[in-house]
Amino acid sequence: MKNMFFRRPSVIQASDNPVVKELEPGTYYWCSCGRSKTQPLCDGSHEGTEHKPIEFSVSKKKKYAFCACKHTGKPPFCDNGHKARIFRLEAGTYFWCQCGKSENQPWCDGSHEGTSHFPLEFQMDKEERVAMCNCKHTACAPFCDNAHREV
Repeated sequence: MKNMFFRRPSVIQASDNPVVKELEPGTYYWCSCGRSKTQPLCDGSHEGTEHKPIEFSVSKKKKYAFCACKHTGKPPFCDNGHKARIFRLEAGTYFWCQCGKSENQPWCDGSHEGTSHFPLEFQMDKEERVAMCNCKHTACAPFCDNAHREV
């Protein structure tokens, strides 16, 4: 049995939604680990982990949407990666988080224990590239059907 969360780095999803913050022109450091109490900016909470903040600069004062799920393909900015994640899954058994509490979305990490929720077990018969749902509103669980666009 395969449980994908063991393959994921120790990133904490700070939020399911982007953090919108107005910044002045300058250089900043984006929190890439999810541990910072000053999201989306780094406060040094990554010390002792493999994570490092990502330096970025802005040239004009405006509001920016920063990634808080830490799954963006365009750090530090949100690219809606928190809604659906693309994975190449090997043949095997997987457990998709249905409760939304797992820190290793979309995979179950047992955070549902003590609730009425349970993970959705599913089987992949062959290696395949799939879009996994993170918004939990899909009609074809555990796969993304773009329902997040209506949420």
